[in-house]
Amino acid sequence: MEILGIDDAELAGLGPDLHHTDEAAEADVKAKYKEQLAEAKAQRAKAEGKLREVREAGEDAWEDLREDAEHTWKAFRNSVNYFKSHFK
Repeated sequence: MEILGIDDAELAGLGPDLHHTDEAAEADVKAKYKEQLAEAKAQRAKAEGKLREVREAGEDAWEDLREDAEHTWKAFRNSVNYFKSHFK
């Protein structure tokens, strides 16, 4: 029986080649998956490092802001008390 111009002997001969091609494609897909997974892990590690830097910088910045706000509030309160004392 002939299918699409290929006889039975030719079809039988394609079996091992197709199987080999299928295995090669599967191996290629696995290799690409592993490569992408490794890249994703590297990006995740990099992002975690950046997040840690932001948190640390944020804590330092927050502490500076808090100290400045406390200093400003004390100065404002002292000024108000000073002016109040002049109007009593």
